[in-house]
Amino acid sequence: FRSQQHHQAVINTLLLALSGLLGSANGDTRFLCLKMFIDILFHFINDRDFYQPGSSQEPSQGIDRLIVAHLLSQCERLLHDEDPIPLYGLKLMNNVATQNPALVKELHARNLVPKFFEFFELEHRNNNVHNVKLILKVVESPAVPKKLIYDLGIIGKLSTVLSYAFEKNVESFFEPCLDIVHTLLYCTAQAAKQNAAS
Repeated sequence: FRSQQHHQAVINTLLLALSGLLGSANGDTRFLCLKMFIDILFHFINDRDFYQPGSSQEPSQGIDRLIVAHLLSQCERLLHDEDPIPLYGLKLMNNVATQNPALVKELHARNLVPKFFEFFELEHRNNNVHNVKLILKVVESPAVPKKLIYDLGIIGKLSTVLSYAFEKNVESFFEPCLDIVHTLLYCTAQAAKQNAAS
């Protein structure tokens, strides 16, 4: 995949075909295609020689088109699919949002943010580190209104999950949960400064 002459074919042909098969009626086919899609896409978006978020140049622009037009439109269905597809769907969305935070706006536009908060419960089967990191990206994003985040119960949910993580020593949750706390405190401090100045 490192060859410049091959990456466009991989993006425009192979990844496009795999994204189409995510809607297959066969669960095993959906899972296999999702796993292959993730492996190939991550190879590109984690490599800054290939992918610069927001760039108007190829292959970055082609990757963003593929994500927006052919992947994000299927995300809600992936999150309601049979196990372990939702886990891989969250892993995919987390990595996409990490490498290109501007795409959180697209997740919000597709009304996926409430779904991430729905999963942010101790007993939910999709409460995992990928979902917690996604919520962090949502909290950090200027594209998502802070009122929505509070209305979705971020304080109570975060307190419960973080308390459980410390009690049970779930170390993978520590950093993203504490980063959410830090971001919320920073936003609150900034809002207080603005109110005081006005």
